[in-house]
Amino acid sequence: MICLSYGIIFEDHAEYMHVVPAIYHRDYCDKNITSYLHMHENIEILRVTKGTGSFLCGNEYVPANEKDIVVINSNMLHGSVSETGITYDCFIPDRKFLLENGADTNALLFSHLIKDDAFLNSAFDEIHRVFDKKGEFFSLRVSALTLSVVSRLCLNYSSPKRSETKNDGMTNAVSYILKNITSRVSLDEAAAVSGYSKYHFLRKFKAFTGKTPVDFINSQRCEYAKNLLTNTNLSVKQVADAVGFESHSYFSKVFSSFYGVSPAEYAREAR
Repeated sequence: MICLSYGIIFEDHAEYMHVVPAIYHRDYCDKNITSYLHMHENIEILRVTKGTGSFLCGNEYVPANEKDIVVINSNMLHGSVSETGITYDCFIPDRKFLLENGADTNALLFSHLIKDDAFLNSAFDEIHRVFDKKGEFFSLRVSALTLSVVSRLCLNYSSPKRSETKNDGMTNAVSYILKNITSRVSLDEAAAVSGYSKYHFLRKFKAFTGKTPVDFINSQRCEYAKNLLTNTNLSVKQVADAVGFESHSYFSKVFSSFYGVSPAEYAREAR
């Protein structure tokens, strides 16, 4: 299975945060599955509950074990991969709520990996119980837990963010690509968004993501396709159309090059 929480490639959490100031879910990714990359304005706090894996934070892979905390900074490209299968809690505080309470997470850089923090692990246990049971004063309890967790991060695991970083232009370019991943992506427009010439954009993009733009686009489309092939009854042609491939045959060729099986074979096995 592939976790459905990755169904929105460039995520906008605002619509989910009108009831409580945070999103929480427990995710599972199968062994040898790489989630497709995404980014959003809110910070994301993960707690590994079982297994081992790595989380992509920008252009750095952060290995994590059981009870480790991983923090994804705001507007940072991220995803996960595991050779064994991994279960983890995902907690996403609402930036607007944090701003109203004196914490500008866009102005801070948090440590990516936090080990042996009993306070945060205990807080995650309580977050899981509160979201599971809900009940009386649900919003109030979520608000208190959110402030407690983020306060801990701000006081112990943060530093001021520089006003400009060398990867800002590439982050903007990747953001553009991800937002347009299921439609026609213009590399000229992505280069313009990055602020670099097309020649320098192509070179810096590979350094930033480890892939050429075409390989990156195809890999993200195929990861999205795996989700649809696993969790819907769409035909292979419908999936190819949904994820942005103009040619059914080209989709099958690219998918097979990444995973060693055709989309049809993958769908039969997954379903």
